[in-house]
Amino acid sequence: MIVAALNGSDTDGEGTTTACHISMGSKSKMTLVYVIEIPRKYPLDVELAQMTSKAEDTLDRMDKLCRKMKVKPNTVIVQARSMGTAIVAHSTEQTAEMIIMGAGKTASDNTHVISDDVAYVLKNANCKVMACKFPVA
Repeated sequence: MIVAALNGSDTDGEGTTTACHISMGSKSKMTLVYVIEIPRKYPLDVELAQMTSKAEDTLDRMDKLCRKMKVKPNTVIVQARSMGTAIVAHSTEQTAEMIIMGAGKTASDNTHVISDDVAYVLKNANCKVMACKFPVA
């Protein structure tokens, strides 16, 4: 199984497209996982409508992108305190072959910064990990 980790950022499309290509080539199933990071001031099972709506919208858009590429993904929303921890736990639970995620953010000087979540997944995942980024302009 290929896990594409989504967070509503510009890198979601790139990561999803890459995951589709790999899924098609390896004939692996694919899951789109959106992690809603719940602030510590709330219980973990709280329903935050705005965050849930963003997650659903992102999953819908990426699902449509996958289906245009003839890939039928599963979609999952996970609520957690940390995206990195949730992605590693989900991929381990699902016995994923690979995790694909956005690499991080572009700083104001056009350098690329790897986020703490990506660093955590790279260090702790028990499968292959691919981080996708946009080229520096």
